[in-house]
Amino acid sequence: MVESTAVRSGYAGPGAPLDRAAGVRPRLLFALIVLGLAACSSTLGEHGTPAATEPQRGRPAWRTSVPVRFADNRVFVPVVLNDTVSAVFLLDTGANHTVMTPELARRAGVDATTPTARAKARMAGGQEVDMAVVRLSSISVGAAKIVNPTIAVYSVMVADPTGKVVPVDGFLGFDFLGRFSMTIDPQAGQLILQLSGSR
Repeated sequence: MVESTAVRSGYAGPGAPLDRAAGVRPRLLFALIVLGLAACSSTLGEHGTPAATEPQRGRPAWRTSVPVRFADNRVFVPVVLNDTVSAVFLLDTGANHTVMTPELARRAGVDATTPTARAKARMAGGQEVDMAVVRLSSISVGAAKIVNPTIAVYSVMVADPTGKVVPVDGFLGFDFLGRFSMTIDPQAGQLILQLSGSR
Protein backbone atom coordinates (compact mmCIF):
# COMPACT_ATOMS: atom_id res chain seq x y z
CA MET A 1 0.00 0.00 0.00
CA VAL A 2 1.31 3.43 -0.93
CA GLU A 3 1.40 5.92 1.90
CA SER A 4 1.45 9.68 1.37
CA THR A 5 3.71 12.16 3.09
CA ALA A 6 3.54 15.89 3.71
CA VAL A 7 4.64 17.64 0.54
CA ARG A 8 5.75 20.97 2.02
CA SER A 9 7.49 19.56 5.07
CA GLY A 10 9.89 16.92 3.77
CA TYR A 11 9.50 13.27 4.70
CA ALA A 12 7.23 13.11 7.75
CA GLY A 13 7.16 9.34 8.09
CA PRO A 14 4.66 6.70 6.93
CA GLY A 15 1.02 7.72 7.00
CA ALA A 16 1.52 11.48 7.18
CA PRO A 17 -1.15 13.35 5.14
CA LEU A 18 -0.41 14.84 1.73
CA ASP A 19 -0.92 18.47 2.69
CA ARG A 20 0.62 21.42 0.90
CA ALA A 21 -0.45 23.93 3.54
CA ALA A 22 0.66 22.38 6.82
CA GLY A 23 3.56 20.57 8.41
CA VAL A 24 6.86 21.29 10.08
CA ARG A 25 9.79 21.96 7.81
CA PRO A 26 12.66 19.48 8.01
CA ARG A 27 15.51 20.35 10.34
CA LEU A 28 18.33 20.85 7.88
CA LEU A 29 21.54 22.79 8.18
CA PHE A 30 20.45 25.02 5.33
CA ALA A 31 17.20 27.00 5.01
CA LEU A 32 16.98 28.63 1.61
CA ILE A 33 15.29 31.91 0.83
CA VAL A 34 15.67 32.89 -2.79
CA LEU A 35 15.00 36.45 -3.91
CA GLY A 36 14.48 37.74 -7.42
CA LEU A 37 15.38 34.62 -9.37
CA ALA A 38 14.70 34.32 -13.05
CA ALA A 39 11.73 32.04 -13.59
CA CYS A 40 12.69 28.60 -14.79
CA SER A 41 10.72 26.71 -17.39
CA SER A 42 7.71 24.89 -16.03
CA THR A 43 8.03 22.19 -18.62
CA LEU A 44 8.77 18.53 -18.43
CA GLY A 45 9.40 18.54 -22.15
CA GLU A 46 8.30 21.78 -23.77
CA HIS A 47 5.43 24.20 -23.13
CA GLY A 48 4.66 22.81 -19.68
CA THR A 49 3.74 19.27 -20.63
CA PRO A 50 5.36 15.89 -19.96
CA ALA A 51 7.58 14.87 -22.83
CA ALA A 52 5.77 12.43 -25.14
CA THR A 53 3.08 11.68 -22.52
CA GLU A 54 0.81 14.70 -22.32
CA PRO A 55 -2.16 13.83 -20.06
CA GLN A 56 -5.58 14.47 -21.57
CA ARG A 57 -9.01 14.62 -20.02
CA GLY A 58 -10.36 11.16 -19.34
CA ARG A 59 -6.98 9.48 -19.58
CA PRO A 60 -4.99 8.08 -16.63
CA ALA A 61 -2.70 10.51 -14.82
CA TRP A 62 0.91 10.74 -15.95
CA ARG A 63 3.35 9.46 -13.35
CA THR A 64 6.92 8.35 -12.80
CA SER A 65 8.65 6.65 -9.89
CA VAL A 66 12.27 6.36 -8.79
CA PRO A 67 14.02 4.36 -6.07
CA VAL A 68 15.07 6.51 -3.11
CA ARG A 69 17.19 5.99 0.01
CA PHE A 70 15.90 6.68 3.51
CA ALA A 71 18.23 7.68 6.35
CA ASP A 72 17.49 9.48 9.64
CA ASN A 73 14.01 10.52 8.50
CA ARG A 74 15.42 11.99 5.30
CA VAL A 75 14.92 11.04 1.66
CA PHE A 76 17.80 10.94 -0.82
CA VAL A 77 16.75 11.13 -4.46
CA PRO A 78 18.69 10.23 -7.64
CA VAL A 79 18.71 13.09 -10.15
CA VAL A 80 20.25 13.62 -13.58
CA LEU A 81 21.54 16.99 -14.76
CA ASN A 82 21.83 17.92 -18.44
CA ASP A 83 20.79 14.35 -19.39
CA THR A 84 24.20 12.91 -18.51
CA VAL A 85 25.40 13.79 -14.99
CA SER A 86 24.04 11.60 -12.18
CA ALA A 87 23.83 12.90 -8.62
CA VAL A 88 22.05 12.38 -5.30
CA PHE A 89 19.98 15.23 -3.82
CA LEU A 90 18.34 15.50 -0.42
CA LEU A 91 14.60 15.98 -0.81
CA ASP A 92 13.86 19.32 0.88
CA THR A 93 10.50 20.93 0.19
CA GLY A 94 11.33 23.51 2.84
CA ALA A 95 13.78 25.01 0.33
CA ASN A 96 12.23 27.34 -2.22
CA HIS A 97 14.90 26.58 -4.77
CA THR A 98 17.00 23.60 -5.79
CA VAL A 99 20.69 23.82 -4.84
CA MET A 100 23.77 21.95 -6.09
CA THR A 101 27.32 21.90 -4.79
CA PRO A 102 30.18 23.62 -6.64
CA GLU A 103 31.70 20.17 -7.25
CA LEU A 104 28.53 19.01 -9.01
CA ALA A 105 28.39 22.23 -11.01
CA ARG A 106 31.89 21.51 -12.31
CA ARG A 107 30.93 17.93 -13.21
CA ALA A 108 27.92 19.30 -15.11
CA GLY A 109 30.15 21.70 -17.03
CA VAL A 110 28.63 24.80 -15.42
CA ASP A 111 30.73 27.88 -14.73
CA ALA A 112 29.43 29.26 -11.42
CA THR A 113 31.82 32.24 -11.70
CA THR A 114 29.58 33.72 -14.41
CA PRO A 115 26.12 33.19 -12.88
CA THR A 116 22.75 33.96 -14.42
CA ALA A 117 21.75 35.75 -11.22
CA ARG A 118 22.56 35.98 -7.51
CA ALA A 119 20.49 34.73 -4.58
CA LYS A 120 20.43 35.39 -0.86
CA ALA A 121 20.21 32.41 1.48
CA ARG A 122 19.65 32.41 5.23
CA MET A 123 21.61 29.78 7.11
CA ALA A 124 20.30 27.91 10.15
CA GLY A 125 22.33 30.23 12.41
CA GLY A 126 20.64 33.29 10.92
CA GLN A 127 23.47 34.64 8.76
CA GLU A 128 22.82 35.49 5.13
CA VAL A 129 25.06 34.22 2.35
CA ASP A 130 25.26 35.17 -1.31
CA MET A 131 25.01 32.41 -3.91
CA ALA A 132 25.47 32.09 -7.64
CA VAL A 133 22.43 31.01 -9.64
CA VAL A 134 23.08 29.22 -12.92
CA ARG A 135 20.96 27.81 -15.71
CA LEU A 136 21.12 24.15 -16.73
CA SER A 137 19.86 22.44 -19.84
CA SER A 138 17.69 20.15 -17.72
CA ILE A 139 17.15 18.40 -14.42
CA SER A 140 15.41 15.03 -14.26
CA VAL A 141 14.00 12.73 -11.61
CA GLY A 142 13.02 9.54 -13.35
CA ALA A 143 10.96 10.56 -16.39
CA ALA A 144 10.08 13.93 -14.82
CA LYS A 145 12.23 16.51 -16.59
CA ILE A 146 12.36 20.28 -16.33
CA VAL A 147 14.20 22.09 -19.09
CA ASN A 148 16.22 25.29 -18.67
CA PRO A 149 15.91 25.42 -14.87
CA THR A 150 17.82 27.86 -12.68
CA ILE A 151 19.72 26.23 -9.81
CA ALA A 152 21.64 27.83 -6.96
CA VAL A 153 25.26 26.80 -6.34
CA TYR A 154 26.49 26.50 -2.75
CA SER A 155 28.54 24.16 -0.58
CA VAL A 156 25.62 22.48 1.17
CA MET A 157 26.25 20.13 4.07
CA VAL A 158 24.08 17.52 5.77
CA ALA A 159 24.95 15.72 9.00
CA ASP A 160 23.48 12.66 10.69
CA PRO A 161 22.35 12.71 14.37
CA THR A 162 25.91 11.97 15.52
CA GLY A 163 27.29 14.95 13.60
CA LYS A 164 28.90 12.88 10.86
CA VAL A 165 28.73 14.54 7.46
CA VAL A 166 26.50 12.75 4.97
CA PRO A 167 27.71 13.03 1.35
CA VAL A 168 25.12 14.78 -0.82
CA ASP A 169 25.29 16.66 -4.12
CA GLY A 170 22.53 19.16 -3.42
CA PHE A 171 18.98 19.80 -2.25
CA LEU A 172 15.91 19.09 -4.39
CA GLY A 173 13.64 22.03 -3.62
CA PHE A 174 10.02 22.99 -4.00
CA ASP A 175 10.60 24.69 -7.35
CA PHE A 176 10.89 21.17 -8.80
CA LEU A 177 8.74 19.12 -6.41
CA GLY A 178 5.89 21.63 -6.31
CA ARG A 179 5.06 20.93 -9.94
CA PHE A 180 3.79 17.46 -9.04
CA SER A 181 1.62 15.53 -6.66
CA MET A 182 4.23 13.66 -4.63
CA THR A 183 3.90 10.33 -2.87
CA ILE A 184 6.54 8.41 -0.95
CA ASP A 185 6.18 4.65 -0.59
CA PRO A 186 8.53 3.62 2.25
CA GLN A 187 7.86 -0.10 1.86
CA ALA A 188 8.80 -0.08 -1.83
CA GLY A 189 11.48 2.59 -1.36
CA GLN A 190 9.97 4.72 -4.12
CA LEU A 191 9.28 8.37 -4.78
CA ILE A 192 6.26 8.80 -7.07
CA LEU A 193 5.65 12.04 -8.98
CA GLN A 194 2.35 12.51 -10.75
CA LEU A 195 0.50 15.02 -12.92
CA SER A 196 -3.27 15.10 -13.09
CA GLY A 197 -4.87 13.37 -16.04
CA SER A 198 -7.45 16.13 -16.25
CA ARG A 199 -6.24 19.23 -18.11
